[in-house]
Amino acid sequence: MKKTISLLLVLTLFTLFSLTAAGAVSGAPTPGEDASLRFSVKLGTGYRNAPTPPAVQNGCLYTVAGAFIWKLDALTGEILRRQALESVSTYTAVPPTVEDGVVYMPLDDGIVEAFDADTLTPLWSYADALGGQGLSPVTVDGDFLYTAFWNGETNEANFVCLPRSGSGAQRAVWTYMKAGGFYRAAPLVVGDAVLVCSDNGERVDQPDAPGAVLCFDKKSGRLLSSLPLPGDIRAGIARDETTGALYTATKAGLVVRMALDGRGVLSETGRYNAGGGVSLTPVVFAGSVYAAAQNGRAGRFFALTADTLTERWSADMPGVPQGDLLLDTALWDDWKTVRVYATYNAPPGGVWMFEDVPGRTEAVSAVVFDPPAESAQYCFCPVVGGEDGTLYYKNDSGTVFALAPAASLTAFQGANTRLVRLVKLLQAFLRLFAAVGRQTV
Repeated sequence: MKKTISLLLVLTLFTLFSLTAAGAVSGAPTPGEDASLRFSVKLGTGYRNAPTPPAVQNGCLYTVAGAFIWKLDALTGEILRRQALESVSTYTAVPPTVEDGVVYMPLDDGIVEAFDADTLTPLWSYADALGGQGLSPVTVDGDFLYTAFWNGETNEANFVCLPRSGSGAQRAVWTYMKAGGFYRAAPLVVGDAVLVCSDNGERVDQPDAPGAVLCFDKKSGRLLSSLPLPGDIRAGIARDETTGALYTATKAGLVVRMALDGRGVLSETGRYNAGGGVSLTPVVFAGSVYAAAQNGRAGRFFALTADTLTERWSADMPGVPQGDLLLDTALWDDWKTVRVYATYNAPPGGVWMFEDVPGRTEAVSAVVFDPPAESAQYCFCPVVGGEDGTLYYKNDSGTVFALAPAASLTAFQGANTRLVRLVKLLQAFLRLFAAVGRQTV
């Protein structure tokens, strides 16, 4: 009876803390290497009409496949709704953005569409004058949205600021035209500025021609500074919330640290040569930077010290990681441990995990999930974390996968971590109570 009560207490605490925890994806306990397939849903075939990386919010998944946007139950994979689109998402590389009950999706032909997150009713659409593929996600900031388009290696395309509200046909607040355009370049808002990375505008056989990190006044669109860096920059920008340092990466094989001053002027403060092209956004946390590079036909994942960009460890992967990384910090407070999840662009198109602690000099990794033979394919999708720690991703088989802990042991370990925190809180309360009692006596 005592054991049953203890287990119920642990599970109750787990549920309580899960429900009351903040909804930050990186803070939810993830499956680690003990993942099992919760569900898989096939929505397309081939990389051109496979589903996009999913977005998850309020127990629902949102993805674009073919000429439709789809809404699925995040627990079961059941299709709840679908809505026809004005265009398609070629290469299906960009997830929808869900914010305050609205889903925003960049599409081909320079189109951005907004939908009600509950009903998928279309709210408004924008069609850019230069057209192009919508290969950069939408960033929401206050009353405005930022995204960008790509029209080929040398053609011009626009970076755009759009009003967040409206109906019918939407007009841009401002646009900025750039040769080479913008490819998988998530805009980043820092204070009154918005930053975005660009391609170099040159042919494929000129890979070291400089792309640029561009900084704009976010309201007026005035260009404040431009930092040229070798290669196309097909990545977003990571910001260290502690130091303010910025990090990006280039297809010329560089991971670059930058500073942004109060006037919006960018400067380079360090670089690391990865030895192969990097086409994902670095992740920075607690003095470490994580990224991955091409290594022949395979890939290489590595951890750098953030302030010096020196390598601490690296590990080979079966394919090139090109989807953005997922950082999980659920074990940080108690164990000073982080987990970083990555996919790779080669069959079978599974998920790897790297575990790191401060000062580690050798890689610790595990294969989290390999799809079954019928779903094995290439993959350049990020791993997306759900509110409960479930991992979601897709590969070029056209399948969306949901990965959950393989057994209750993982949940129990997560609950036990939370129990430690609760005990510490109770101990502090008892010490305070005792102190007040002594004063009363």
